[in-house]
Amino acid sequence: MLDVLIALLPVVAAGVYFYGPSSLVLIATGIFFSVAAEVVFNLIVKKKQTINDLSAVVTGLIVALILPPFIPAWAVALAAIFATVVVKLFFGGLGNNFMNPAAASKALIIASWASLLSRPAEFKAARTAPVMDSELLSLILGKVKGNLGEASIAAILLGGIYLVIRRKISIVTPLVGILSAVCMTLLLGKDVQAQVLVGSLFFAAIFMATEPHTTAKSVLGQAIFGLAFGVISILIMVIGYNSEGPYYAIIILNLFTPVINHFTAKSKVKEESN
Repeated sequence: MLDVLIALLPVVAAGVYFYGPSSLVLIATGIFFSVAAEVVFNLIVKKKQTINDLSAVVTGLIVALILPPFIPAWAVALAAIFATVVVKLFFGGLGNNFMNPAAASKALIIASWASLLSRPAEFKAARTAPVMDSELLSLILGKVKGNLGEASIAAILLGGIYLVIRRKISIVTPLVGILSAVCMTLLLGKDVQAQVLVGSLFFAAIFMATEPHTTAKSVLGQAIFGLAFGVISILIMVIGYNSEGPYYAIIILNLFTPVINHFTAKSKVKEESN
């Protein structure tokens, strides 16, 4: 969890750079209410405190990063509490959650208060856009677009590279996921730059599709998970006209993870024996 926090630092820095210091309030809110919810829940059920594992900090941070920078702090607090208590602690805590907590909280906000995700006319970002000659370069290095943690694909990739080097995540799922998203976009006859080079796809692929407790265990399973992630994300984004497609894809695939693990178990055993 500490490595995940370190990997998210470039993403946080990019979000603060493009959306201003006020975004730190949302980040602090997400972390505080996630940690507080875990402490209070453990006190109520008389369980040993588990905040030292830092999972609540990671959950609260990711919840804030996948929400827009103009959303009210109370919505971030509610999402953090829901992710921590309902999706994680109700099912036994870290390692027992059947779904990515942050993705589930995102779905809650969309289903209950969709209007909060619409950019208000009075909202002004810290920087409207970086001064660059290339639109492609602008998309990769950073641009004011989307949710708080989606401003810079380069920052997301930097965090992902760190996690791969530290062997905390497998490169299979995000790599296959992004490549399958490219292929699906081409099959649908859409512009790859417009559909694939978005922060939500990269953030979800690297920091959410690789969550160890809700993703496939074997290499084959991870490849299947990544393939389905890319295809479902683009289908929802293009055909469903919903930019939050990658987060919905995570939720859908989390439900099928046990099935994927079941049919790829022999592959995992074979890998371990080798």
